[in-house]
Order: sequence, then C-alpha cells, then structure tokens
Amino acid sequence: MEKQIRGVIIGLTLTTIFASSTYAVLANQQTDVQVKSESKVITTSPEEEKQTTIEIPTVQIENEITTKQEAVYRMINAIDYYHSIEIHFSATKKAGELIESIHLSAINLSNNHLTKIDTTYSANNRSTLFYDNGNIETENFDSNDKSLGIDTSFVMLEGASSNHSMTLADSIKIGDDGEKLYKARPDANYYSNAKIVALPSDLAINLLEDESIYELTGTEKKAGRNTVVLEGSLSDANQVRYQSDHFKLNIDAKTGVLLGMSFTNNGIEKDYLNVSSVTFDQLPEVFKSN
Repeated sequence: MEKQIRGVIIGLTLTTIFASSTYAVLANQQTDVQVKSESKVITTSPEEEKQTTIEIPTVQIENEITTKQEAVYRMINAIDYYHSIEIHFSATKKAGELIESIHLSAINLSNNHLTKIDTTYSANNRSTLFYDNGNIETENFDSNDKSLGIDTSFVMLEGASSNHSMTLADSIKIGDDGEKLYKARPDANYYSNAKIVALPSDLAINLLEDESIYELTGTEKKAGRNTVVLEGSLSDANQVRYQSDHFKLNIDAKTGVLLGMSFTNNGIEKDYLNVSSVTFDQLPEVFKSN
C-alpha cells in the first residue's frame, strides 16, 4: 500500500496521488537564481533613534519557465525565487462556500521569516495569523476547518533542507518496504492556509507526479504577471477526490508561485483559487511599522 499524505485545500481534506505512472526526473537541474548586490533599504520607524531597517534583496531570475518540468521544479522550490511576497487571493470550496479574501504578507530571508495572514470568510468571520521566526500568534483561527494550504504529513527524507533545492525525484522515494515516501520543501515561513500559493510544492507532488497526464498548454496574464498554464486530466484517485476530470494551473513564469487553479467536471468549471494582486521583493506594508 502506498502511503497517503493528508492535506487541506480550502478546508477540504485531500490525500496525495499515488499513481503508478512514471514521474519526471529532474536530477542535476540547477536554479538560475542570483541575488543582486543592490538591495532595497527601507526605514520602518519615523523616530531616528528607534529606526529598524529591513533590507529586501532582489532575486534576479534570468529565464522564465518554458517546459512543464521547469514548472514543477519551481513550484517545489518557489521560496528560492523571492525574498518577500504580498498577495491577495480568493478561493471556493467544493461545496460552494467562498473564502472571500486571503491576504498574505511575508518576508522570506535566511535570518528573518515574518508572515501575516488575514482571512475573511463568506460568513463575515475573520482570522489573523502572525508568525515571527518561530513565534505564532492567532486570532479567531481554527486550523481544523479553515486551512487552505495542503498541510501534509510527509514522511521525512534524509538530506531535505529548506536551504537546498529539491527535484520531483528528490520528493518521491521508494522505501525499503516498497512504499512511496513523499517530502516537500520545508516551510520556514509557516504559510499555513496561504502555502498553496506561496510554496505550492505539495500541490506539485499531488497533481503532477505523472507528467504523461498533463501538458504546458500556453501562457496567460494573471494579476499583471506572466504565467504558464499546466492543464491535464486527473488520476483515478484525484477524480474521486476532486469530483472533477480536468485541472488547470496558472504558475508564475518566474517564481513558480501559484496564481490560479481550477477544476472542471464534464465541461463545468469549478473555480478554486484566483489571485487578484501579487508583488515580490518589496517590503509589505504591514511590516513597515515594525
């Protein structure tokens, strides 16, 4: 029996694909990420004696995604392609309940991980999560039924580290007993219900293990960004899970961040996620007063 990994997409418990088909082996693939020597220096306090400076280096990405293998690789390693992110998105559950707004602000530096997530639900209740380098504060936050990310319970694989890029082949291993072991990039920013957009590694492993069932079909603009479009059919297990037979993903062509996701069943589209705005490598407004 293959192990199942459990997660939640928009309050819905999911399990990971365990298809027997082949998956892309992306060994020896290198990132094309470089950090510019010039940094944006922002003073966050108006009082000179209390000034705190947060420097946001710009990640320079020379090439956009051109193949589906590159798309999967950048989805798994999206945190390597930006040092800060601010993104607004909405999503719909299978049952039709709309999460009206999720606003993520995050700083992703090797020595500074800050995350703030504001969520407004269709029932007009709100939740807030703030993560500061290991310290978590929440308000009206119920991770049991209001988590959008795929908070998986992956089996730990030796050598996996947030400081090292991973390929799809690195993420899927066969144990001594013949069972599949899955491992996504560790989430140093505690993205919680926003992980599906900011670090869609779990989604890549879930849907895209078998590259024979989907294609890179073109490009589209989303939230002012170039995206590549991955479209294809779902495995038998995921057809049952999603009650759909087709999926479409919009992947940011540079960072691998998820900017759109939908599932279709018999030609009827079910919109699950739509990003309205996103910026990278600029200090989010919420952290300017810290």
